[in-house]
Amino acid sequence: MTYVKEMAIPQNENEIQKLEFQNYLECLGFESQSFSPTISKIDPTISIQNPPVSEAWSTLSAQVDSCQKCPLHLERKRPVFGSGSQTAQILFVSEAPTQSEEDSQSVLNAASAELFEKMIKAMNLNSTSVYMTHAAKCRPPHNRHPEAAELENCSEHLIAQAVLLQPRLVVALGSIAAKALIDPQFDFDRHRGNFYPLWASKTANPLKSCLVLPTFHPAYLIRNPDAKRLAWEDLKKVIAHLK
Repeated sequence: MTYVKEMAIPQNENEIQKLEFQNYLECLGFESQSFSPTISKIDPTISIQNPPVSEAWSTLSAQVDSCQKCPLHLERKRPVFGSGSQTAQILFVSEAPTQSEEDSQSVLNAASAELFEKMIKAMNLNSTSVYMTHAAKCRPPHNRHPEAAELENCSEHLIAQAVLLQPRLVVALGSIAAKALIDPQFDFDRHRGNFYPLWASKTANPLKSCLVLPTFHPAYLIRNPDAKRLAWEDLKKVIAHLK
């Protein structure tokens, strides 16, 4: 499989050490650590307020609302389109809406959203400086994972969002999102935390220069708090890439 070719991203160790490691651990619920490097605040130039909704975004949102490409539309209340800054440099992608996310029209449920806010706060970002969406916009029945065909049918909407956004980096939250963004056969457990070409398995790819970094979904981190340290290593790579 061709997707496993990791992309080499030059990293400056000094810059990475300046990230707020201790703040991150405290935000995510760890006890204060003895490690305390001299911290230089990251210039939050990524943070910008949402501009007025453009006509292109409005048109795409309406297309998603009326989509009937797969059987998921039969039981949905309404697709969850996404939220955040339409000029964000980072696009975060989850898998598909749960029942609570569909009801609230949110990309993450309350518990996951709270943890996600803490994670990006430690990166000196907030939810208005990134964009978030799902790989599949409609809730699968009984909160099951979306199937490969459902992800493929919905990929045109995700691609359209990415083309409008033009992010510098995409972060896949969890294995399902990683498979939708990189390759259907992507092995998340083996290859998480590295950079890969966006939609490596697609021949028609309008964002060939954009990279994806797969990391843990906040819901997984809630169930498996020991993985928060691994997630931090992934997030350090995201910030270093945007320098």
